[in-house]
Amino acid sequence: MSRGSRRLNYTGRKRIIRKHVSITIHDSGNGHVPTFDASLDLDSYPLAGSARVFVEAYRQTAFQRFDFGSVGALEPPENRQLDEFGAAEGVLFRVKVVESHADGAGIEANVAASSRPARILAQADQLRPDHAGKHRSLLHLEPWDSRDEVWRLDIDEDTGPLLKISRHLAPDRHSLVRSSQFVALALPELLRRILTNALEKGIPDIEEDQDAWQWKWVRVACELMGTRDPPEEIEDNGDAKERWIEEVTTRFCRRHGISKAFRQWWPEGNEA
Repeated sequence: MSRGSRRLNYTGRKRIIRKHVSITIHDSGNGHVPTFDASLDLDSYPLAGSARVFVEAYRQTAFQRFDFGSVGALEPPENRQLDEFGAAEGVLFRVKVVESHADGAGIEANVAASSRPARILAQADQLRPDHAGKHRSLLHLEPWDSRDEVWRLDIDEDTGPLLKISRHLAPDRHSLVRSSQFVALALPELLRRILTNALEKGIPDIEEDQDAWQWKWVRVACELMGTRDPPEEIEDNGDAKERWIEEVTTRFCRRHGISKAFRQWWPEGNEA
């Protein structure tokens, strides 16, 4: 493991797709330092066997880098403790494959000795880990430092939707999102916005990456509609796409009793 700034050249780097990286955090709590495991499949990428592989953990200004050996001889370090973070909550990961110089020296010596920045050959960023023993949700929750807004939805093209909840206004974010108030007022719109974003560039290509977040949400929508695949007409028809998303949202509301959840705390509504 090494820390500190690096001179790295990102030109021409390849994207490592999500299904080729699996990261699991082990966090027993009780004051113990969390650790992680990482499984990497780099066989399908045209990378030199001598290229160095690094896994980086980060959260805001905290950062740790772990040396996983080379492409041709992956070897996780014995010490994979996340001791820079205190708790595993909100920690993200990235994987970098960096060129190795012919003399075989480590990246630190090479970068110091060379006037040319070390080149990043391939990378995966903003990787959200699984947490051992916990169910993985499609919609990730993260504490947020806002003192004015309760929640915000951020959607990253690569990593998908992230629901940020104010740590100051709602310290127990999990209880908030399960409350009848949040369920009734926020969840339908969250589903609508996520599906709109997932289908922004057309129906995702399942052959390219069946584990992409876009396809996972499209599968949820199809299950609500009782179909195996989305209708073909939404591919190039914006109005058809919008109608389908509205139909999916309506089905979601009916299946999950959104109107009933609303009346649990706002009884003034009428049944008409």
